[in-house]
Amino acid sequence: MGYVKPRIGKDGKTRYTACYLDLQGRLRSAGTYSSKKEANAKWHAAEVRQSEGRLTDPRRGRQRFAQYVTEIWLPNHVIEATTREGYTYQLQKHVLPWFGQMRMIEIGPSQVREWVTHLQANGMKPKTLANVKNILSAVFTTAFNDQVIFIHPGKGVKTPTVPTKPLKIITPEQFDQLYDNLSTAAARLLIETEIETGLRWGELTELRPIDFDASTRTLTISRAVVQVDPKFHPTAGASWSRSTRRTKSGGA
Repeated sequence: MGYVKPRIGKDGKTRYTACYLDLQGRLRSAGTYSSKKEANAKWHAAEVRQSEGRLTDPRRGRQRFAQYVTEIWLPNHVIEATTREGYTYQLQKHVLPWFGQMRMIEIGPSQVREWVTHLQANGMKPKTLANVKNILSAVFTTAFNDQVIFIHPGKGVKTPTVPTKPLKIITPEQFDQLYDNLSTAAARLLIETEIETGLRWGELTELRPIDFDASTRTLTISRAVVQVDPKFHPTAGASWSRSTRRTKSGGA
């Protein structure tokens, strides 16, 4: 239960602090006001927000978008090094110039639609636009979950349809032609493994003999190598490979 605490200022006037208890039982202030009525209303409102799960300081929403992205979101967003590199490039080139100086609470769906229209008018391809919009939406999703903002500006904002391209699959005849022209047994083994498993190149090149289990005809993928700019290196330039683990079963 909240209450109002009167305070006498240096000018002799009485001001009123709105007090309430948070969920941990700690005394909190909802501000100090010139009238007791307003202070009462403020601690009541604070308790209502608390009961609704809106426990954050509303001032957090007044921080600039650029500050939130560069100081809070991007450093703490758990993503792979290559993804971080791509996100950083797209944010700096296409997102921060538009939204950077806006306050978080000033950004709504209409601002996002204007941004989409701007990028489209400047010739951005639909697939790239969809990818950049996904990054922006990821920022807003985190901000919404952390109660920095109370609406998701990206929800319901559409981007141009991405045209689908038919997938080109190598035929058995084409594979045989390529395979027969490989000059070494190691190269043929590499290609056989790739065509049978569908591994990414970074996974394929990191395979070790220990990854093969002949008794179960199983291949375990537990490492992958990626190429990133040194400034995005997770170990500050030292050797690094991404750790993953999954298995592939071979045929009879």
